[in-house]
Amino acid sequence: MNSGLYGNWAWRGLLCYLLGLALEIPFMALSFYPGPAASALSGVDISFVVGLVVAGGTYLLITRGLDLSAEQPAIERSEAELAAMAQA
Repeated sequence: MNSGLYGNWAWRGLLCYLLGLALEIPFMALSFYPGPAASALSGVDISFVVGLVVAGGTYLLITRGLDLSAEQPAIERSEAELAAMAQA
């Protein structure tokens, strides 16, 4: 089903997620893989911080120009469906 507010995959979110995940790899300090940046930091794993900053910052930058008013009809349909389900 591809209807409603969350019916399709959001390419912007997926792109940011994959970019953040890819840039975490050098900062990982795992038992089977010590990343080069983590090794330079004496084995400290800061990959989660890198992933959050990169993914969040990238998402903020690429969604700044979105026209959210275009999503208003889908939001209203979703709210109407939820209200109907709550009453049933």
